[in-house]
Amino acid sequence: MSTSLTKTQTMEEMENSLSIPRGSLWKWPDFGHRFKELKGCTEETRIRAAAFAKEAIQWMEDLGHITDVSTSAAYDINDETRLLILVSANMPTGEYVQFKRWVEVL
Repeated sequence: MSTSLTKTQTMEEMENSLSIPRGSLWKWPDFGHRFKELKGCTEETRIRAAAFAKEAIQWMEDLGHITDVSTSAAYDINDETRLLILVSANMPTGEYVQFKRWVEVL
């Protein structure tokens, strides 16, 4: 089941999902990301960060708002306590959406 959203609406959904920590919305406790669980500068942490990004927007894919989701994470070459999260997907309209954000890893 797909609903027609504009590219702007889709980007806003993606941004909210990847910017709001899980558990912050009392009516929807499973909404949001789990990036605060990431610890240490390791390959496992980088892989988990990409998986957490995918998990945060899974509901959008389930509702048909996006398809062909790709997530990745890469350490900042100047600061190993930061990961760049990159999420890209297609909309049912054929448009391409992408969102990036930095995540602090302690």
